[in-house]
Amino acid sequence: MPYAIGFYRKAHGTYPAESVEEALRHKANGLRAMKLKIGFGLEEDLALIRAVREAIGPETRLMADANGAYNTALARRLLLEASEYKLYFLEELLAPEDIEGYLAIRHLSETYVASGENLFVKIGYRHWIAQGALDILQPDLCSSGGFTECKKIASLAHRST
Repeated sequence: MPYAIGFYRKAHGTYPAESVEEALRHKANGLRAMKLKIGFGLEEDLALIRAVREAIGPETRLMADANGAYNTALARRLLLEASEYKLYFLEELLAPEDIEGYLAIRHLSETYVASGENLFVKIGYRHWIAQGALDILQPDLCSSGGFTECKKIASLAHRST
């Protein structure tokens, strides 16, 4: 399902109001899913998620990307406290090399945990897949080695299911 991305912050912006306006524009344009940019602190992120979810309603799929802004303890709190807003996935909650942190948080809520755009080639995904550290793998086409390498990553993931 295609989804809107954006929700970038501007200096002197008013948030979450500007993000709510953006979400409503995406919804009015027919998009049924969107991904928020978070990573500004637990309370601020929860306020943003809550405001956007209330504005767009439960039928629109909502995700969020923290770009590695959290440590394991704060990521745990975000997953648990945001569960009432029914996020489809939370992306890159932790630093890209923190496999132990991802293993510690993955099963805390119904929200899928996603990451992988900062892992490289199929060998970089091997331990993540084998240990079941993520619900959703998100290889970046360029840094993962192109279409052929992404197909190999997909094959590794498929064999582990």
